[in-house]
Amino acid sequence: MNLWKQVKESWCPTDMVAYQGGKYRLGSTLAGIINDFMSTHGLETYTEPFFGCGGVTRHIKAPVITVTDNNADLLQLWLEVREGKFERPQPEQITPLVYAQHRNNNNQAPNATRAFFGLFCSAAYRYMGSFVHSRDRKPIVEYVDRHFERFTDEATSWFAKVHVLPAQCYSKLSTRHNQVIYADPPYHQTQGYWDTGEHKYGRFDAQAFWQVANQWAEDGNYVFVSYNTKPLCQHKKWTAVWTSEYQTQSASHTHVRTEYLWFRGPDQVQGTTESQPMDAE
Repeated sequence: MNLWKQVKESWCPTDMVAYQGGKYRLGSTLAGIINDFMSTHGLETYTEPFFGCGGVTRHIKAPVITVTDNNADLLQLWLEVREGKFERPQPEQITPLVYAQHRNNNNQAPNATRAFFGLFCSAAYRYMGSFVHSRDRKPIVEYVDRHFERFTDEATSWFAKVHVLPAQCYSKLSTRHNQVIYADPPYHQTQGYWDTGEHKYGRFDAQAFWQVANQWAEDGNYVFVSYNTKPLCQHKKWTAVWTSEYQTQSASHTHVRTEYLWFRGPDQVQGTTESQPMDAE
């Protein structure tokens, strides 16, 4: 196996559906930390407002799991496949022209077929970026066949037990106390959400997000956030309970980047695991 294939498969196993910013590579590790915390503190309710394709959620063992996402099309795809209502496009329909038609369709109603094309047929796994003709040196139709089958298995297994809220921005999430909330927002200096109405990626207000995350904790919840920098807020009570460095390669440089899992809970809880915490500055 060549080096690139090893790197790619460590990032996204071949039997899973890749989603930009998803946590397939790290999902089981992050969920393990959260599961241990919930078990230790007797917590039963897990909420995730940036569900995407469930890279972390699939490994969560909480009795009550609730998810939502700003991408109404993607949530609709999950629900229609789970309920056996999705009419999958035929192989002859998987073309650049049909992809472009769905990409440029500004119908605001949740559209599962639009999500199908964005998720399975986008170049570099970049949702609704551009059409990809082949993947792994095979026609895109073969990739779609294999990965949609896997997606269907997931939608009818672990996802069948998940409660799905209507699509909404994280800031609209209604929370009660004693919930564990895991958030995986767009990272600092990366693109934000795909905006169906504008046909482009929007900007994500990271500072506004961290203000909301602080409020979740102040309302009596236990908040975990995946991020690539320190919290973009002035509050001192965030603790890094897990970190990992990795390398990315550009044409001329190798970059070392860091993944963090940040935690903040009600004031009476100061730590979550046996790992050595690193306080936010």
